[in-house]
Amino acid sequence: MASEIDAEAFAEAPSTARKWEQTAHGKGRVRPRKNQPPSAQAGILRLTAVSHADAQHGEREGDPRPRYAEAQASGWLDYIRLDTPQSTYTALNKLWAHQPVLLQGAPLVAGLVGRWSFQQLARDVGSDCQLRVLCSDARRNRFIEYEDVKNIYGGMYHVREPETQRLEMSLPDFAQCSQQWRAQRLYLRGSACACSLAPYLLGEGDTDAAAASSSGKGSTPAAAGIDWEWLEGLQRAQRYGPVLRVDLEAGSAGGLLPASYESTDRLLAQVAGRRRVLLLPPEQAFEGLYPYPSHHPYDRYSMVDFEAPDAGLWPKFGSGVRGLAAVLAPGDVLYVPAYWFVHVQHLEAECIGLSFHLAQGGRAPSPEGTPLRLSRALEARVAEVEGPADVRHWLQVIGHGEEHEWIDLGTVKGYRRILFCQGVRDDVEDALGTGAWADLLPRMCEGRLVPTPWLNKDFREPLYLTDKPVVLEDTRSEEEKRYPELFRAKLEKEGWTVPKTVSTVPIPGVNMPKNADYRTYGLQK
Repeated sequence: MASEIDAEAFAEAPSTARKWEQTAHGKGRVRPRKNQPPSAQAGILRLTAVSHADAQHGEREGDPRPRYAEAQASGWLDYIRLDTPQSTYTALNKLWAHQPVLLQGAPLVAGLVGRWSFQQLARDVGSDCQLRVLCSDARRNRFIEYEDVKNIYGGMYHVREPETQRLEMSLPDFAQCSQQWRAQRLYLRGSACACSLAPYLLGEGDTDAAAASSSGKGSTPAAAGIDWEWLEGLQRAQRYGPVLRVDLEAGSAGGLLPASYESTDRLLAQVAGRRRVLLLPPEQAFEGLYPYPSHHPYDRYSMVDFEAPDAGLWPKFGSGVRGLAAVLAPGDVLYVPAYWFVHVQHLEAECIGLSFHLAQGGRAPSPEGTPLRLSRALEARVAEVEGPADVRHWLQVIGHGEEHEWIDLGTVKGYRRILFCQGVRDDVEDALGTGAWADLLPRMCEGRLVPTPWLNKDFREPLYLTDKPVVLEDTRSEEEKRYPELFRAKLEKEGWTVPKTVSTVPIPGVNMPKNADYRTYGLQK
C-alpha cells in the first residue's frame, strides 16, 4: 500500500500546526484529549501519512503501523455498502461462494454503535460476570490463547511458559486495568451470553429484554440491541444453521491477534473503535503459513511471526503468503469464511466488537478449506492409532508410499497397519481426487509436526537436569581485571562486584581505634 499524501484529504483535515492559542485564561498549549494518557501509547509506531486509496478504505493518519510486512497485503478486500438491491445481491453471491467481504451499512449492530465503551459496559453489566482476559507484556502487546488440555507437562509440544497469561476479570476491573496498567496490556474475549447483556443482545419487541431493561440491569432499551431479524434472514438465504455462540471482544490500541483460523463461518461486527484485519486464504496454510499441529497448545495459529519471520524455520513465508487488508469501522460487518486466517490489529484506545459463529447447516463446505479441514482429521486419526509423536513419521511414510519398508506383513499388527495406510490414502482421494495424497501429505509435514523448542528458549527451570546454565561473556579489558578499583563505577553499572579498597596507611577511626596508642603503629601524635 502506498504512503503518499492525498492533497484534498490533507486540506480538509483540521490544522494541527497551531500549537499556541490565546484564551480568556491566558496563552496555553493546545493538546488533544485521548482516552488513554500519552505514556500508554508512547511505544506504538504510527503512520505519518496515508494515500488516497488507503484513506478511502479506512486508514487514517496517526494510526498504528501494520504489524506485518507491506508485501504481505496484495490489495484491499471488497467493501460493499448495502444501500441498493444490486449491492445486496452482490454481497449474497459472495457469501454463497465462501468469499470474504466487508459489509457497510448492515443493520446487525447499528443499534449499538455509539452506545458502547469500556466504562458503559462496566456500569451496565456490573461485577457479577467473570470473563476471560488475556494479559500480555506491553512491549510485545500480542495475544495468543493456548489450550490447557493440550499443554501436557513433558509432552512433545509442551510450552513451559505461555507467551500470554490468562486472567478472570469482571468488566469494571477490565475497564480500570486497561486504563491504568502500563507494563501489561489486556484483551477481553468471552461469551457475550455469559454477561448480563440481555438489553443489548435481544431484539426489538422481546418481552424478556424489556423486562431486563426495566429492572435497571441495563440502561439501553431493547430496541437498541442486535438486529436478529436481519441475521435470521441472512441465515435462511444462505442456508446456515443456528448461531453457535456470540463472543464479546475488546482491546486497546496497538494490540495484535496473530493469524489464526476457525472451523466455522463468522461475522465480525465492529461496535466501537476501529481494527485492521489481514485475511489469508486457507490454500496458503501449507504454502507459507505453517499452522501449528492440531495437538499443539497453540492449535489454529500460524507458527510464523509476521513482524520478524525466521527464513530458516519458515522459508516459504516470504514468497508464498499474500492476503487482503480491511479496516473495520463502527457498524461494519466482516464475513470470514471457515478456515481463513485472520490477523487483527486494534487501531484505537477502545475497540469493541462481537463475533457471531454460525453453524454450517445446509451449506456445502468451502472447497478452498478442504485441505486444511482434511489435514486436521488425518492428524487426529493417525495420532489415535500411532500416537501424537509419530504422526509426522507415518504421514511421510504414507505420502511417499514406503509403508512396506516399515511394516512387517507377517504379523496381525502389520496387516492392520497396511489397511490403515491405504485407508488414509482413500480418504484423501475421496476429498481431493485421485493421487492427491502424494501432494498433500508431504506438504502437511514440511516444517510442521515437530517439537517447537523456540517457544521455550527463554525459560529456565533449575529442577530440570538437562537445563544448561547461562554463561555471560567477560567483556572486561585487561586493565579492568588487574585494577578494578580504578573502574569501580563502570564495572558496578555492568553488574560486576568490585571489592572494597582497604587502605594500608593507618587511619584513626577507619582501620585503627580512635584511642589507640599511636606508637604501636609507628606514628607520632
